[in-house]
Amino acid sequence: MSQAVTHFQGEFARLAGSLPGAGHPVLDGLRAAALARFVREGLPGIRQEDWKYTSLASLERRPLPVAAADAPEMPTLSAVVAQAVLPDAVHRLVFVDGHFAPSLSRHTLPAGVRAGSLANRLADQPDGSLPFAVDRLLAASAAPAPTGVPAAGSSLAVLNLALGADGFDLHIPAGVVIDAPILVLFVSASAETTSLPTSHIRLDAGARATVIEQHFTLHEGASLTSVVERITLAPAADLHHIKVQHANSKAQHVADTEATVAANAQLHSLVLALGGQLAREDLRITLAESGAHADLDGLYLARGRMHLDHHTTVHHASPTCTSAQDYRGILDEAGRGVFNGRVIVAKDAQHTDAQQHNANLLLSENAEIDTKPQLEIFADDVKCSHGATIGQLDPAELFYLRSRGLDETAARSLVTFAFAARALHRIDSLSPLFAALRTLLFARLPGGSALEDLTR
Repeated sequence: MSQAVTHFQGEFARLAGSLPGAGHPVLDGLRAAALARFVREGLPGIRQEDWKYTSLASLERRPLPVAAADAPEMPTLSAVVAQAVLPDAVHRLVFVDGHFAPSLSRHTLPAGVRAGSLANRLADQPDGSLPFAVDRLLAASAAPAPTGVPAAGSSLAVLNLALGADGFDLHIPAGVVIDAPILVLFVSASAETTSLPTSHIRLDAGARATVIEQHFTLHEGASLTSVVERITLAPAADLHHIKVQHANSKAQHVADTEATVAANAQLHSLVLALGGQLAREDLRITLAESGAHADLDGLYLARGRMHLDHHTTVHHASPTCTSAQDYRGILDEAGRGVFNGRVIVAKDAQHTDAQQHNANLLLSENAEIDTKPQLEIFADDVKCSHGATIGQLDPAELFYLRSRGLDETAARSLVTFAFAARALHRIDSLSPLFAALRTLLFARLPGGSALEDLTR
């Protein structure tokens, strides 16, 4: 038995009795089933096709203890807000080491909207029933996926379901429109710990919202954050889901996100991976009913010895659905990127329109990218395309800028920023969010300190 399996079996024995909802017979059974699957499979390994470029060997050698609810080192409000992309956000929910921190949170959402802690939802079930989110999360992910649909998550994701104690819980009733973004901050405050947040976002028919999910560290030590998230959009719902990850250079971040999109609903996803020693994002979208749409944009910036891996799967399960993917990577020094984009068009999903593109910019001879766009089409009346590009800075563009008076460093920085900024094209360029994300990019791009003056 592997070291990681033995370690997390011990953590389950230590923590299971204190997890929210412990004693609920169905919930206890589902958690035990999830642990059994993890024990059976262990951590994902490079012998698995989907993990052959990304090794979790360091987690195997040195698994970290799971942060208990009473263990997190509570940071100050000022320390948290200083890292937030929107410091003045009207709606702010904070999770510290995977546990809800009400003292650092605030929101004034409309009546009927539920936003807060999944742990509290589990604790407030006097009739013994399970919340919709937990029932779907655990039952679907503790067992293998049915034949013909995307996999239900790796064994590491299933570990969340066995040991995860909390997470973001959002339910917006039918027809409710929330204008101000909901900012959800996941803060790693304690080094040498594992955080396992498990979250659910559910929008009923016609609801609309923007959720900004931000993950960062307030320490310089090693840590693991493993995130499981499920998104459910009812007919005509509209969700903008923006994820920003900028952990420290010793942190590891693994995320498993699954979304189901109903008729005429729209999911707009943007993933920015800007930090971490190792970060892996698995994003699986099912366009379940006619008229469903998803657009997936992403940007990953790897420098030093960072390793950033993105796997996307869009399953067109019904006719007349549309999807568009545009992921961009900037690799510098010895940074490594991985992109695997998969589009599945079911047999009866006629009139599908699915577009996919992955563009990569290598700024160093030692940088590396492994890219694999895939189309699996089982219908005959479709419009689908995919492609990948790998290149360096265009000498003609650099020459043009140099001829206009910019030095070489400034020219290279500006061309690099223009490539990166295209990932933000669905965000209003006049909005505070666009400005905040642009500033975050400036801080992480080569020569970024001079970019703000150049782009005014």
